Amino acid sequence: LSLNGQSVRATYSTGPAGTWARLGPYNVTLAATGTVAFTSTGGWPNFSGVELWQQTSAPPAAKTASQALAANTSSAAVALAVAYPNPSPNGHYRLLLPGTFTGEVRYRLISVLGATLASGTLPAGATAAELDFAQPLSGTSLSYLLLDDGRLTARLKLVRQ
Repeated sequence: LSLNGQSVRATYSTGPAGTWARLGPYNVTLAATGTVAFTSTGGWPNFSGVELWQQTSAPPAAKTASQALAANTSSAAVALAVAYPNPSPNGHYRLLLPGTFTGEVRYRLISVLGATLASGTLPAGATAAELDFAQPLSGTSLSYLLLDDGRLTARLKLVRQ
């Protein structure tokens, strides 16, 4: 495995489909703004995802779990929601909302690059919804569903295979 032409892992086999292992983290300097070249040699690798993190020259400040949660939720409380089947074969999901959501729940489907693919609202008091994302999620894809009622937020990772 190589990043921007620099070998970061040699003699590694990704294994058969369904095998999962987290590799890294690996440091890489971008050759051009926003560009990372991720390559492999020696056959057909099975990659299920790549995480990219931006690192500044200053080391990150240590945070407690509660500080990290507060920073990632923009001072709103986090709610647990579930979407299934996930992965979806056709872009149709059943969304289960916790009873802690109040009022209308706004949703936004975003790509891994941050582009809004779909948006809408669910009625106040809804505990379940059928979401049809077949059109915006064509083919195999990974996206995020953001839910917000003004008080609580939830973020779900959606996969279409």
